[in-house]
Amino acid sequence: MVKIENIKWGRFSNRLLHYNFLRQISTLSDVEFICDNDWEGNQYFKCPITDHSKQLNIPITLTDKDILKFKKEEFLEYIKVQDIILTPPLMGNLFHIYTDTNPNIFLELKDEYKINLKQDKYNVGIHFRGTDFHEWNIKACLPFTYYKNSINLFDKDKTRFYLFTDDTGYGSFLETKKYLKDNNYHYELGLSNKEDSFIYDFSQLSQCDVIISTPSTFSIWGGILGKKNKRIIHSKEWIDYRVGENDPFWVGMRNNINKFYKVSDEI
Repeated sequence: MVKIENIKWGRFSNRLLHYNFLRQISTLSDVEFICDNDWEGNQYFKCPITDHSKQLNIPITLTDKDILKFKKEEFLEYIKVQDIILTPPLMGNLFHIYTDTNPNIFLELKDEYKINLKQDKYNVGIHFRGTDFHEWNIKACLPFTYYKNSINLFDKDKTRFYLFTDDTGYGSFLETKKYLKDNNYHYELGLSNKEDSFIYDFSQLSQCDVIISTPSTFSIWGGILGKKNKRIIHSKEWIDYRVGENDPFWVGMRNNINKFYKVSDEI
């Protein structure tokens, strides 16, 4: 049996990584999983309710660093005979290794949160992440030129752009919105500006044909879930930087080793 403690570590899309890892290894090893039922995943997704009070048999607590000491096959065999408690964070350093099943199977939005976009044009979602990125890593705050160059890939008359951000004062967001307006592009702001809930932005983003993405796991999960075969655009400068730092998540992204999320363009 495998149980996760403190799934609420980090923000929403970090928690999706924790939950995805839990479900992936449970499926791969055919062992029962247990998760807190009061995290927002149970509110927004069709996640099964588990009995969090169930007792484990002399469990071992493991972090991501502990898990990475195992070879994949060894770890999956180990949890068949040993109950474990997972301690987040369980992030990108595990994602490529253990994501064998389509995450859409584990993380399907409930019907009341699903948004159907208009299909008269090519729908391109643009994500902007300022807020905490200014403190976490200023290089993750992508410049307006990245967005402009990405926008210019598309036929103005055949494309509708959706802008998503939780930082409406962010410079790149304001410059991009002005550029779209001044050049008569079709664009809309994400529904969270009206509905006051991020999940509507997430739902819209997940249904776009293309995502002009950021280093945020929010936009990356928007690319993984929802509509199939999206075109995913990322910043070449950011990926160069992270590959240079030998970040396994971004090295995997550049090499397109994950069949459920592939980078189509580096701009």
